[in-house]
Parts: sequence; structure tokens; C-alpha cells
Amino acid sequence: MSKSPRSRRAFTLVELLVVIAIIGILVAMLLPALQAARAAARKAQCSNHLKQIGIALQNYHETFNMLPMNGNYFWGHQSHNGWTWYTASHGSIFVKLLPQMEYGTMWDKMNMRQFCWVNGQACFEEQIDPDTGKQFRTMYIPTLLCPAANHPGPEDDIWGHSAACDYAPSLGSQATPAPGWMYCNLYYGNFFGGGFWGHGNWFKSEGISGCFARGSWAARFRDITDGTSNTIAIGEILPHKMDHGRNGWLHFNSLWVSTAGPINFPVFGWQERGYWGRGCNNWQNWQTSQGFKSTHRGGAQFAMADGSTQFITDDIDYMTYQRLGDRHDGEAVGRWGNK
Repeated sequence: MSKSPRSRRAFTLVELLVVIAIIGILVAMLLPALQAARAAARKAQCSNHLKQIGIALQNYHETFNMLPMNGNYFWGHQSHNGWTWYTASHGSIFVKLLPQMEYGTMWDKMNMRQFCWVNGQACFEEQIDPDTGKQFRTMYIPTLLCPAANHPGPEDDIWGHSAACDYAPSLGSQATPAPGWMYCNLYYGNFFGGGFWGHGNWFKSEGISGCFARGSWAARFRDITDGTSNTIAIGEILPHKMDHGRNGWLHFNSLWVSTAGPINFPVFGWQERGYWGRGCNNWQNWQTSQGFKSTHRGGAQFAMADGSTQFITDDIDYMTYQRLGDRHDGEAVGRWGNK
């Protein structure tokens, strides 16, 4: 006699629900790990971009015996021809670093001899790429974007006219007066007396705390007497939480950032709820908005003047942070960062 086939029992509703619940638990356990892995990868790529910028700074200094500076002439006495910082703009430090960051082709197309001022803009900022017909300032530089930053798109232009930049040179512990109508003056800066020119608006080393000025000056390595490994050169920023950062990577008056404001100080960014308020959390309060920020949990990443990269936590001792910003305060900083 042939054997009868085995009877097959279907899953009950209870068993199905149990399986679904188990799968849900596993997914819930996996998602945070997956998100953490993605965040770590974005952070590592961001650090790599800073490393590339740090190497570019080293190469630039090797070639010109100084770090790149913003703008061009700060005033007529410096240029001897009447042109000033605004009218003689030659872009931010990142314009000068283009050849060192493997964007020499873009650099070669720029007219570095252009001097003029039209419709409230330096003509240099208005230049157009003859091959693409696009303004240089609207072109994004991948090396200058942190993949962890919250940008709507790779060419973000939160402001509608300039390609975003997530890194900025450091003025150090510079005097950073806030607009009077902000009613906030908690983080003035200049703790060591060597950064007394407000917002770094000068063209000499005297009165500049960090490696860079907002005006047309930048340090030589010999000016960094605290040691290049203990002095911040470049740090992360969130341009939509800044006033001047909105102008992007090319503009000479965009990327002046000091250590006066604490790392990741909470600021209401452009079009975020509360951004029209006054006080320390306003995006136009330069003491806090023109400070270093990131979306990395617990801190931000920096390129030191020796080219190394460091993650500095946002709970770092405030005065230690100021010493890291200042290039010549003469005080030991002790253990810090991820050393």
C-alpha cells in the first residue's frame, strides 16, 4: 500500500505575529548600529577632507613661505595704488589653495589681476568660467563639503548665490564684538591680548591671535610660537548657522571664524524657528555664529597648523580651547583632543 502524504500545518495568526515581532526587534536593534556606522563613515570622510586641506596648507607654505590670506590689499597704504580689501578682492584662502587641492584648472581660468567694484560686489567674485558659463562662486568643491553636514544638495546654496563651504580658517581667540542690538557679549575673545583687532580686521601680525586674519594677513610657521601641532588652522562650520558663511567658499569676506564662541554653541540658523530672535543664539550674533560647529555628536573636527587632524569635544575646557586658537599665548595646553 502507498503511504499517504504528510499533512501540512499552516502558521497560526499568533505564530505569524510572533515572527513579525521578532523581526521588528532585530531591525530595531540593527538600525542604531547601521546609523552609527554611517555616521562614523561620514565623520571619517570629513576628517579626510580636513587632512587634504591641511596638506594643501603645508604645500602652500613650502612654496610661498607663508599661509594663504583672505582678500588682497587691506587698505590703500598697503597697495600703494588706492585699491583696498573690498575693491581688490582675490577671494578666500581656498581660492589660493585651489592648485594645492588639485583644482589647478579652475585656478588657471581665474583672472587674478582683476581689480574693480560693481553693484556692491568685488569683480573677482563675479567672474564666469568661460567653458561652462557658470560663476565660479556657484561651483561646489567636494573637498570643502563635509558629508555629515545638513545640505539639501551637493551644490547647496542655502542662500541662493554661493556654493557652500563647511570649513573655515581660524582667527584664534580674536576680539569678536557682537552687534549692539543682540544684547549678548559673553564671548568677546582676545583672552591673551594678542588678538585685539575686532574681527581680525587688519593686515599685520600685531593684534591677530590665530593663523589667519579676516583682512589680508596670514601667518608664517615661525609666527606660530606655541607650536604648529597645538594651534588650530582650519575647523568645521555650519554655513546656514552663520551670518557671513552664507557667501560660500570663494568670497573673501565669508569665512572669518574665531574660537571665541564655544564649539557647537546652539544657534538658530537661517529660517530655523527662532532665527529672528535676539541674543547669543541668533545667527547674526558674530560671537557665537561665527564659531566652529559640526553635526558630529559631541564636538567638531579641526586641522592643526602642522597638518594633523583632531576631533575636539564641545565640552573642552573653554580656556584650553582659547589657547589652541591662539598661536602665541605662550601657555601650555596640556592633554586635549584625540591625542
